[in-house]
This record gives sequence, structure tokens and C-alpha cells, in this order.
Amino acid sequence: MLLVLFRIGAERYGLDARSLVEVLPAVPLRPQRGAPAGCAGLLAHRERTIPVIDLTLMATGKPAAQRLSTRIVVANYRAGPPGSRIGLLVEEATDAREVAAEALVDPGIATPDAPYLGKVVGEGERLVQVVELDRLLSRELRDALFPGGGS
Repeated sequence: MLLVLFRIGAERYGLDARSLVEVLPAVPLRPQRGAPAGCAGLLAHRERTIPVIDLTLMATGKPAAQRLSTRIVVANYRAGPPGSRIGLLVEEATDAREVAAEALVDPGIATPDAPYLGKVVGEGERLVQVVELDRLLSRELRDALFPGGGS
């Protein structure tokens, strides 16, 4: 499995590249007043309007730093209505890593407040944790971003 790597604070995370459509520079987003916490705004992308979630904001309460390495990852969102896409604002998204499926292990800690945190894989003396895209959004956020439904 190919993981696109990024950081939240000092920790490394990865997204399964099979769900990803494109990695873009962090362009200005259209703010959406009244949107739930975590929603960074709207992105005009290939004749579509895509909601963008700030993963750093979701995880830490602080928005992603605006650096050259901050990116918007456009992904297919299978938990929404058919054909749904979502953007993820992530920091230091400059690398990818191939990992064997058998190298991914359960972290051994339940995280009910962060159900999107999946398996981990070693990277030297550190760990990379997989973010499970389809478990990322709370019901409230999913209903706000995709009011037409979804699973």
C-alpha cells in the first residue's frame, strides 16, 4: 500500500493513496460561514465545489500552518453520497512510502474521540499512523458537508 505522508504536530500520519485523486498546493479557500468546526472552507476543483477539512484543526484545535509544504489532498469520500469528494488540508505532505499490508499493526488503544486513527507502521524509531478517510467525519460534520445523505 502506498501512503501519502503528512504531519499533525510532531507526529507522522499517512493516507492510503488508492483513495486520493490529487495533491494540490494550499490555495485560498472560500470560507463557509456557520460551517462546523474542522471545515476550512470550499475549494473550486475541476468544475466541482469540494469541502476542505483541516486535519490539524480537527486533531489539535489549531489550524494548519501556512507553509510551502502545506497541501490540499483531494480524495474520494465513499462514506458520502456516490461520487463525493473531500479535500484535506495537511501539513508537510511532501513524501510517500510503500508499506506492506502485513507491516500495519493495530495500535492497541481505542480512540473513540478519533475513530479515524487506524493502524500503525514503524518508520525507524517512530510510528506512522494511517488516517482512515471514510471514518474521518463525525455524523454532524458529514451531514453538514453532504446534506443529501451518505452512509
